[in-house]
Amino acid sequence: MTPFSEKYGLRGLSVSSGIIYWGLCRYVGIECEKVKDSDDPGRDIAERMAIARKALKDYDFIHVHSKAPDEAGHSKDPLYKKRVIDMLDKGIGEAIEPLMSDPDVFLIITADHSTPCDEPLVHSGETVPVIFHGKGIRRDRVRHFNETSAAGGALGCMRGKEFIYLMLNHLDRCKLHGLMDTPEDQPFWPGKYEPFRTEQ
Repeated sequence: MTPFSEKYGLRGLSVSSGIIYWGLCRYVGIECEKVKDSDDPGRDIAERMAIARKALKDYDFIHVHSKAPDEAGHSKDPLYKKRVIDMLDKGIGEAIEPLMSDPDVFLIITADHSTPCDEPLVHSGETVPVIFHGKGIRRDRVRHFNETSAAGGALGCMRGKEFIYLMLNHLDRCKLHGLMDTPEDQPFWPGKYEPFRTEQ
């Protein structure tokens, strides 16, 4: 496995709970700030966003995660899932302003998959909404963060593999595919290379 920093040129951190995320981070070469879940997912996400904000000086990519809506979906109780999402909305709302007002922060809010809460499926392949916020981001007319509204947004339907390339693009670190500034092709610039020197 090529480490995340070598593959994408970004120093990564994950603020997450759960051994599976900690193990994935170790495998792909992303550092991990291990946190615990409480019975208040809103407070948890707000605290994780505060940790991320403090870590901005040391990392280029920070993944802030909550398992709460997924677990609520697995309960197969739609009203419980709604309460959990409402708590997350409140927690994000309390913590997001300093990140949104920082011109050097590119903020993304999304989910890794859809979790139906009233069917026998555990996870499904439906699209999930995504928000990109930062300097120079094209605005569209979407005003609500949900699956139906986001489907009409300017980002269209992106596949998971395209996500990182769009992120690199908005960070102004994406290079044209196949443009070689290093011996090995990579999707970001500036690449790691030895400077060309002439003998004198």
